[in-house]
Amino acid sequence: MTFLKAEKPSRFVKSLWIVSLACLVILCSCRTRKSAYSTDATGKPLFTTLARGSYSGIDQSVDITITSQEKWEELWNEVHRDYLSPVPALPEVDFAAETVAAAFMGSRPTGGYSIEIEKICRQQGKYTAVVRTVSPQPGEMLTMAITRPFHIIKIDRPEMEIEFIRK
Repeated sequence: MTFLKAEKPSRFVKSLWIVSLACLVILCSCRTRKSAYSTDATGKPLFTTLARGSYSGIDQSVDITITSQEKWEELWNEVHRDYLSPVPALPEVDFAAETVAAAFMGSRPTGGYSIEIEKICRQQGKYTAVVRTVSPQPGEMLTMAITRPFHIIKIDRPEMEIEFIRK
């Protein structure tokens, strides 16, 4: 009784398998990013980004809630005091119906840092802002500049204070 002898795969087939495997590894290692905003039951975003960047005039790590036009103008001018001249136009906020929330990372010695209000949760009139901070990894190439990352949003005016949770 003789059995059929299997042929060795050709060099092309081996190469195809290696390339396919490499592509699969690359695709599996990519992280998908969650949406940069939260939505209500109707799909409407719970917040709108007013400004985000790496350079601000706020050098302390702080989370701020603004409920008046006067305080909003002060914050906007403070954010842009050292970096932009003239100061950009103040984004419109209807303080009768909206509130401004801002997260500042404070001064950092290099680039590679960022902050984002990633998600807003609304339950029983209370808002919780989930704030994600990113720091550079060891050995990562960085810009050699002092940075002050920030993220400013507007949301529907909550009935209570906004709680910030950093992760």
